[in-house]
Amino acid sequence: MNSKKREIIEKQERATAENAAIQNDIEKIQTEIHSIIQDYEKTCSLYDQQALRQQQITQRFSPLALTSALTEHSYAVEEESESLVSDLTNKSLDVASFVEKYTKLRQDYHSTQMKAHRLQNSGGF
Repeated sequence: MNSKKREIIEKQERATAENAAIQNDIEKIQTEIHSIIQDYEKTCSLYDQQALRQQQITQRFSPLALTSALTEHSYAVEEESESLVSDLTNKSLDVASFVEKYTKLRQDYHSTQMKAHRLQNSGGF
């Protein structure tokens, strides 16, 4: 009976040692999992930031936004050229300066209008 008791105690001690070793492995795996989860969360956060940035860029450079910006620019150039005509008629600008500035403004206006029209009709330049 004594040998049987000792055999059971030895089996119990071996099982306890194995369980302790397994517990260490479990703790190591839990630490690795925690680290992986932190890396995953960090990566997800970076991905979300990049996705938001991409969405903002896509909206900023959408055909509608670009067409709108080109149209606004052409209106500003149109107003500036009308102001030059007013300056010429008020004689606050000489004819040579007027012709040079007005020609550049009108070229800019028509170029911008053409780009806006092509963008609106074809979806790109």
